[in-house]
Amino acid sequence: MLGRVIVVCGLALSVGCAKPDPTAAVVRQYAVNLDANYKDVIASVEDLKAAVDAFVADPTADGQIAAQQAYLAARPAYGECEVSRFYGGPIDAAQGGMNEWPIDEAFIDYTAGNALGGIINDPVHYPQLTASVLSSADEKGGLENLSTGFHAIEFLLWGQRLAQTDGPGERPFTDFVDGGTAANQDRRRTYLANATSWLRDDLRGPDAQWDLTEPNSYGAKLVAAPSK
Repeated sequence: MLGRVIVVCGLALSVGCAKPDPTAAVVRQYAVNLDANYKDVIASVEDLKAAVDAFVADPTADGQIAAQQAYLAARPAYGECEVSRFYGGPIDAAQGGMNEWPIDEAFIDYTAGNALGGIINDPVHYPQLTASVLSSADEKGGLENLSTGFHAIEFLLWGQRLAQTDGPGERPFTDFVDGGTAANQDRRRTYLANATSWLRDDLRGPDAQWDLTEPNSYGAKLVAAPSK
C-alpha cells in the first residue's frame, strides 16, 4: 500500500511541476503580428496608390520620383508578411498575382529592341486595360508572363533593367506624357493605375483572413485550435 501511495504522490507532483504548453501563446502572437503587418501593408499600398494616381493625373519628373519612393516604402512591409508562406495559408493562394518573380518585362511593355512589345502596345488583343483584364492576363502563355503585382509596377515606374550589374531602370517620366517618348502613353498610365489598384484589392484578401476580430477568419481559427 505504501508503494502505491508513493507512486501516486510522485505522479501528482510530476503533473503539478509540468511546464505549461507555450504553443497557444506563440500561435496567438504570430497571428497578432501578421494581423498588424497586413494593416501596415495595406496602409503603405494605399500611399503608393495615392502617389501613382497623382502621377498619372499629371505626369512629371517629381511625380514619378514620389511614386517610386512610395513603392520603396511599401516593399519592406510586404516582405515581412511573406513569413506566412509555404503552408497553405491565405497568402499562398494570392501571392502569385502580387509578388511572383521573375517577370518577362516584354509581356507588359516595350523593351530594348522591341519598341512596340507587350500588353500596353497591343490594343487589338487588349482593347481595355481594366484591373480584371490585367489579372486575367497573368501567366497567359507562360509562367513568367506576369501582368500584375509589385514587380509589374516596379517595371512600369523604373523601366527595364538592362543587366544584372546595372542599377535600376531609367524610364523617363515622358513615357507617360501624351506625345512623349514612347507610344501609347495613355494606355501606360491606365495600366499603372489599374495594376496598383488591383494590388491593393488583392492584398485585402489575406488582410481579412488575419483579422482576429472576425471569428471565421483563418487567423481566428488558427488561434482557437493552435495545434491543428
